[in-house]
Amino acid sequence: MIGIEEGYTISLRSNDNGISHYCCSHCSYSTPYKGNLKSHLVTHSTVRPYVCEVCNKTFNQKGTLKRHFRLHSGERPYKCGVCQRTFAQSYALTYHKKAHSHMT
Repeated sequence: MIGIEEGYTISLRSNDNGISHYCCSHCSYSTPYKGNLKSHLVTHSTVRPYVCEVCNKTFNQKGTLKRHFRLHSGERPYKCGVCQRTFAQSYALTYHKKAHSHMT
């Protein structure tokens, strides 16, 4: 076990390819990168330091606040190359693209 900030512990194990993975002690998440695990561990924390200036909703990750803020700003940075429709979140564009693939 390897200790990291905030009292969390992580396991370091090797897979069949001999690549070591850092494993979350709270769920099944694992990654070969310690920094990714540190970012992931925030999802298990009750600390929510990022606050939306519009509605005061709080978040535990800066990127989640940024994605949420698009609801208020109207920003839609993801654009379909087929029909030019825009989306606020990348997963919505990915889902939308499936509709075009079923049309052909």
